Amino acid sequence: MKKIVLFCVLALTIACSSSSEEVLRSGNSITLFQLQINGQVISGQINQTSSTIVFNVTDASLVSLKPTITISEGATINPSPSSPRNFTQEVEYTVTAEDGTQKVYTVIVNNRILNNENLITLFQLPINGEIINVETPDIVYHPRRVKVTIAGRTKLTPPRRAKVYHL
Repeated sequence: MKKIVLFCVLALTIACSSSSEEVLRSGNSITLFQLQINGQVISGQINQTSSTIVFNVTDASLVSLKPTITISEGATINPSPSSPRNFTQEVEYTVTAEDGTQKVYTVIVNNRILNNENLITLFQLPINGEIINVETPDIVYHPRRVKVTIAGRTKLTPPRRAKVYHL
């Protein structure tokens, strides 16, 4: 009888000890990072080795964006994705696994600003055997054409093979 009781106590002890040990997950990755920019949802390029997330956008307002982020199961992230962030500079997010291991990701948004000043700043015209430099103040822009004023020229003979550039 003592052997049966001892066996039951031992079995109960083993069963209780193994069920109380919880295995903590070690996943601390960002698996999806999206931003809504200029009305479009854009996914960043995630590099797990360098812990970077890169976006290449054009002419975007990056001041107050709330990202959509997916992380490893059971992990947490700081700062919270529900808070809007300013992405004009690099932003860091720390993902913490259940077992306490952390991984810091840097979000980089390369924002190429479109330049509306596609202006011609200099013409070089071969006129009457000489090269005439025409600079910005003497260039007038019209839709799809440019008017050039050359001061002090009364008689101009265009070159035989003039190149025409359409804007």
